[in-house]
Amino acid sequence: MALLEWSCSRFDEVMVTSHNSDRSDSDRLDQDQNLDQQTADQPVVHRHPTVEDCLTVHGDLSGHEIETLVDHWAKLDGRLRSFDPGTVLLDLYLKDRERPSQHLTLEATIDRWPVLIATSSDQDLAHALNVVRDEMIRLITDARDRHHPRHRR
Repeated sequence: MALLEWSCSRFDEVMVTSHNSDRSDSDRLDQDQNLDQQTADQPVVHRHPTVEDCLTVHGDLSGHEIETLVDHWAKLDGRLRSFDPGTVLLDLYLKDRERPSQHLTLEATIDRWPVLIATSSDQDLAHALNVVRDEMIRLITDARDRHHPRHRR
């Protein structure tokens, strides 16, 4: 009978190993030591939050538009690097697209900080996206400086 064991590696990936119940404990120990040695020889990879990983879009944007947005928001990726993986959530809300009442809101939930909110009512969607990106970068920088004074430049 095979048992399924889940363990997390140093690379934030889930690794699955199968153990047969008829194998001896020494065989399992040897296998575990070999896995430990293999991961010890490999460089440690630190993942940082990215827009692509953290962004949820609420509104009418196509897949292609979202891909383009992720590419254009690389400056925001740089600002998110100082946070641990899994501690950042970005929500983009697009209301009334291509109407005079169009409104864009970008919310960032970061660790235990208050929610950061950037908005734009610009009718040009590309410009509005740039405005909320730049405003969010400023808000994150200001909040980080308040919460962690050692990060000040």
